Amino acid sequence: MQKTNKSDFACKVVNEVNDIPKGKVLTYGNISIRINGNKDSSQAVGLANKSETKSNNKFPWWRVVFTSMKPKEGAEKYLKKEGFTFAMARFNTNF
Repeated sequence: MQKTNKSDFACKVVNEVNDIPKGKVLTYGNISIRINGNKDSSQAVGLANKSETKSNNKFPWWRVVFTSMKPKEGAEKYLKKEGFTFAMARFNTNF
């Protein structure tokens, strides 16, 4: 079976996540807004994030959190290493 290339959308998700600075986070909705101008693609952002995580061990998946500011399981240790605390849950998406 031939390996398929990432979609244009998935590439945009990867670029957005890679651009999140250390110690900062974005929500799935924030990334969807940056790509499409609305939150309608939040679940697709999650799928692209998950897919890239499986194939790229240097991908900073932990910098993407849920709207509730809850990180995915296992992400908190990486965020703490980068200096992020959930007490600073108000974040600026203009970095």
